[in-house]
Amino acid sequence: MDDAAKKSRTRALNRLSAVKVSKLKDVGLYEDGGGLRLVVTEVGTKRWVLRLTINGQRVERGLGVWPSVSLDDARRKSEDLRRAARDGRDAQSDTEPLRVCRRLQLLRRWSHDINDNEQVFA
Repeated sequence: MDDAAKKSRTRALNRLSAVKVSKLKDVGLYEDGGGLRLVVTEVGTKRWVLRLTINGQRVERGLGVWPSVSLDDARRKSEDLRRAARDGRDAQSDTEPLRVCRRLQLLRRWSHDINDNEQVFA
C-alpha cells in the first residue's frame, strides 16, 4: 500500500484551528476529528457536538456554544467523554443529578424572592 492510500484511510484529528472556527460563517457541520464537530446554524450560532458510542449505543453530546467553549475546551471535554465511553460510562449523564439539584435550588431561591417581593408590594 502506498503512502497516499495509507493517508486516505487514516482518520485525522485536530483538523480545525481556532482561527478557522472564528471565521466560519456558512451553515453546516465541520469535523475536527474523533467525533468532535462544530455545528454552524442558520442564525450563525456555533456549537460543539461530540458523536460517540457508549455501550454499543450511538449518541450525540453537546459540549457548549462557541465562543464560551473554545476549541481547546471542546477537545478536552471530548477526550474526557471518550475516556468514559471506553469504560462503558456516560460521563455527561453522571453529572445530570447534580445539574437537576442545582436547578431545583435556583428555582426555590427564585420562588422565595418572588414571594418576598409580593409581600413588599402587597
